[in-house]
Amino acid sequence: MGKSFSIQTRKNRLISDTAEALLPVCTIMVTRNRVDLLARAIAAVLAQSAPCQLLVIDNQSSDGTAQYLQKMAQSYPDRVKFRSLARNVGGAGGFHHGLRQAYSEGFALFWLLDDDAMADPQALARLLAARQTREQAGNPAAFYCSKVLWRDGSLCQMNIPRPATDTSTPPLPAHLRPVRDATFVSLLLDRAVLQQYGLPFAQYFIWFDDTDFTRRLSRHAPGILCLDSIVVHETASNEPFALTNASKADVWKYAYGLRNETSHIGATLGLRACLQFIGRTLKMLAGSALAAQVKAKLSLALLRGLFFRPAIEFPSPGGQGQSHG
Repeated sequence: MGKSFSIQTRKNRLISDTAEALLPVCTIMVTRNRVDLLARAIAAVLAQSAPCQLLVIDNQSSDGTAQYLQKMAQSYPDRVKFRSLARNVGGAGGFHHGLRQAYSEGFALFWLLDDDAMADPQALARLLAARQTREQAGNPAAFYCSKVLWRDGSLCQMNIPRPATDTSTPPLPAHLRPVRDATFVSLLLDRAVLQQYGLPFAQYFIWFDDTDFTRRLSRHAPGILCLDSIVVHETASNEPFALTNASKADVWKYAYGLRNETSHIGATLGLRACLQFIGRTLKMLAGSALAAQVKAKLSLALLRGLFFRPAIEFPSPGGQGQSHG
């Protein structure tokens, strides 16, 4: 069981009350109808040089995922557990549920992984080493993320963290870089962070939930990109997020992402910045070659985001969350 933590902000630093460097880790993975990729991702977790337990959140899969997970839980009773949800709550809801459950079970550290992320055997150990470096320096980071590559060894374009704008970060080793956001493809979090700043928004469902969450954290202390912790993200293609790539088949995902980004801007930068973002995006959509139906759905998502303000929820050891506006 993990110890209780408390943190406070002091001179833009994250302060933890623990002197321990390595604590029990729960790896959290969310999946839906990708049992073949999931099996490979789980194999990579079980092959990690640093020990961890694995919690898989199954988002109402119908491709045999539950049966596979049952078999894995029986084969590795001390390493693997899973939770099958009664409905699909999206990646955002899945990680929210997973963090809440792992927190209530007493884990001290949480490693978030996508079900198509193949982690190098040293990936977790190097994230933990980076955490140890920052803890010993008395300057813990808000989160620690891996360098994410695509299948051909190039950088995965959807998983490139943005550099931190805070210039007060003490000097770091060459393989560690301060960042302001990251994705849930490979992200290490401390229990203390969840206590202080809450859980990701389950209501986001899909896309931009990780960016919103890590930016919430990095407003208090930068995150750390660990260049020697490697994960390969096996997406179908390696393209950065762009609204102009939306099609009738997948516009629903882009609509969620756009609604969520609009909400994030309104909540963090204010109404004026939100309206400016909406205006720029509407102008871009009007001049694009997207189908009229796609433009309409994306435009509606912008308007929804203007009024979409979910409350931050905080975990509790007993598993019952608290909400704060």
